Amino acid sequence: MDSDIDSLLRQVVEAADIEVFWEKSATGESGFISSQPYSSGDGVPLMGVERLSRIPADFHRAVSTALAQIGVSVQFPFKHDKWYDHQWFEQCLVRESIDVDGELIRWYC
Repeated sequence: MDSDIDSLLRQVVEAADIEVFWEKSATGESGFISSQPYSSGDGVPLMGVERLSRIPADFHRAVSTALAQIGVSVQFPFKHDKWYDHQWFEQCLVRESIDVDGELIRWYC
């Protein structure tokens, strides 16, 4: 991502206090754009099977389907090991892009 655009995006996300993260499923890389990581609580977003392991099985299909389509929002309960109970989250795939290495990057909020 262009450094000027990346910087502007970070400012907007921080001002809005929303969680935005990216992931490359092919390499397993992921990261938060936002300054406050909520989902995993440890600064790295959870992806794929690890993400689903923290969501009740009844929600797996809806979450997987929604997060594969740009603009489709899904709400689901999510639980981190350190949390007492599930917390409700809403996520949406907002953009897909290709990085300089030709890898697909998905952006979620």
